[in-house]
Amino acid sequence: TVASSEPQRSRQKSLPAAGNDFWRDRWGSLLATVGLLLLAALFVAVGVVQRRRQLRGAAPAQRAGAEAAGRTGEKA
Repeated sequence: TVASSEPQRSRQKSLPAAGNDFWRDRWGSLLATVGLLLLAALFVAVGVVQRRRQLRGAAPAQRAGAEAAGRTGEKA
């Protein structure tokens, strides 16, 4: 009789499916890409706001007729 390895193979647990490692391997790149896109959107928003203010003209810092807002002087 020749010893067969078939009984041992049937006793071994089968490995789980390998699955998809696409996101596991690329999560860092994806995170960096999203971060850069958010930073670019912030720069665009700041640029648009500055351009609107520039085209609108210098807005007064305070209402017309108001005195200069300074610090309250100390009384000795």
